[in-house]
Amino acid sequence: MATIGDVKVRISATIKGLQVGLKAAEKRLNSFAKASNKIGQQASRNLTAPLALVGGAALKSFADLEKLTTGFTAVFNDTAGNIGTAAEELENLRKVAQDPGLSFQQAVQGSLNLQAVGFSADQSRETLSAFGNALALVGKGAVELDGVTLALQQIAAKGKISAEEINQIGERVPQIRTALKNAFGTASSEELQRLGITAEQFVVAVTEQLQKLPTATSGLSNSFENLRADLSFSLAQIGEDINETFDIQGVVDRVSEFLTRLVDGFKSLSDGAKKSVLIILGLIGAGGPLLLAITGLGAAISTLGGIINIALSPIT
Repeated sequence: MATIGDVKVRISATIKGLQVGLKAAEKRLNSFAKASNKIGQQASRNLTAPLALVGGAALKSFADLEKLTTGFTAVFNDTAGNIGTAAEELENLRKVAQDPGLSFQQAVQGSLNLQAVGFSADQSRETLSAFGNALALVGKGAVELDGVTLALQQIAAKGKISAEEINQIGERVPQIRTALKNAFGTASSEELQRLGITAEQFVVAVTEQLQKLPTATSGLSNSFENLRADLSFSLAQIGEDINETFDIQGVVDRVSEFLTRLVDGFKSLSDGAKKSVLIILGLIGAGGPLLLAITGLGAAISTLGGIINIALSPIT
């Protein structure tokens, strides 16, 4: 009862409606929170995580391509007889890699290996293309071409033709013996040596003969290989943009430098100081679980105290 001047006023009101309204609002808030949490989880699972994976794949593709092209450029610039630029030759290799039997990475690596033993870029590309097509015609591919490239490297390094390398190539490219007979009249390594056929003459003549073979038909497997290569290029371009925008390389370099300084600083400490640091780190490492245990114990005690208070409260 309230008194206003000489007038006494009795105020009688109920808050039931307010309580109902508050409970309804609480339910709406809880529903909104649950919906927001669900949306956040779905966004993280369906958008954020995939974007992070794409970003990581893009950076890796860019790093792999950069490593490959950097090595190729160095060898290209040091090889006598090359014309044009390394970038132009890489584009030529990319076009050649669209044909069956040869992937871009394999074309670049094969050209790099052949140039390293004296082949020109043009000769390397033509040789790889001819052998790749010959392999594709007999249903073979990347693994066999790597073996052929190795045999050609060995021939170039030795400067002569031996039965070992011809057999290595013949196991993978059965057309090689016909190509040798058409070019030199014999497929015998001894006869080729007797004729004074050099390693360079051998490679040039065999390549010319293999180029006369029909072009292998591009099938589903080659289409998938080309699609994989295109996706790799696209990811590499995205990775390059990410690296330039966020200076990923600079960040990684700075972290590496910091870790190096940290290790060097630790090594320079005395044995006593090292032991102290390790003890402190051990305490910090154990502190986390300990704090969690204490927090959990405190929560349990608080909950138990609440239950006891409720149990001992008089019933009204």
